[in-house]
Amino acid sequence: MRPVRDRAVAVLRTLRRNVPATPSAADPDNPAPALEATAAPKPKVVPRAPLHEDRVLDQLAAEARYHRQRYDLYRAKMYGLHVTSQARLNELQRACEGAEARLATAKAAQRRVR
Repeated sequence: MRPVRDRAVAVLRTLRRNVPATPSAADPDNPAPALEATAAPKPKVVPRAPLHEDRVLDQLAAEARYHRQRYDLYRAKMYGLHVTSQARLNELQRACEGAEARLATAKAAQRRVR
């Protein structure tokens, strides 16, 4: 199957090389349209936030994820036989909530700018 496909591709390339790309380059006596290469449509340009703001949001999301994971792990550790303290759990919870609040504030500010 592959050799047939390769041969077909080679034939198409040869045909494209031999046919003029524009009608003006074709024989003026021959009104038949020439093959034209179709250009890919241009993507729409969407205004984006500056790269710096994206990096800040990524950093805040990473911090929020880190603090959430630390809090969840410590809370799970409390169910085991390891020594844990309620004060440490409260500290991790405050850090987690603070990081999530900073992330939410930054996202809200970015939405207002757009």
